[in-house]
Amino acid sequence: MPINLPGTLFHKAMKARNELAQILAQIISSRREKKQEYKDLLGSFMDEKSGLTDEQIADNVIGVIFAARDTTASVLTWTVKYLGENINVLEAVIEEQESILKSKEENGEEKGLKWEDTKKMVITSRVIQETLRVASILSFTFREAVEDVEYQ
Repeated sequence: MPINLPGTLFHKAMKARNELAQILAQIISSRREKKQEYKDLLGSFMDEKSGLTDEQIADNVIGVIFAARDTTASVLTWTVKYLGENINVLEAVIEEQESILKSKEENGEEKGLKWEDTKKMVITSRVIQETLRVASILSFTFREAVEDVEYQ
């Protein structure tokens, strides 16, 4: 139960959340002092048009951090499951990844991935898109058709 008593996991979680909020408050304050426009998530929350208080901005950023963590783990789990069930697709993804690595070695580039490399991952991208289509990434959320589709 979410009772904020010292020694409980909930208390530790609330303490960590408050520490995150304090760090974000410092970053927000620093950005406001610089009066520089930032084109990132925090900058969009801080925009005067958003009309958010500093506490609301911190809540939104913390929410995004945890949502991204949970959804990424969920997508990866489902992707591994579906690739394990579809060996031909798994082999195609492996071949695609190995060809990217081989081309990097031939060109004398670092082995680490760069954003440009993701553009070459056509099959991998399709696997992720299909995983997002088929699997329920967030628990207790359901998809709803927004328009009718006729098939055959």
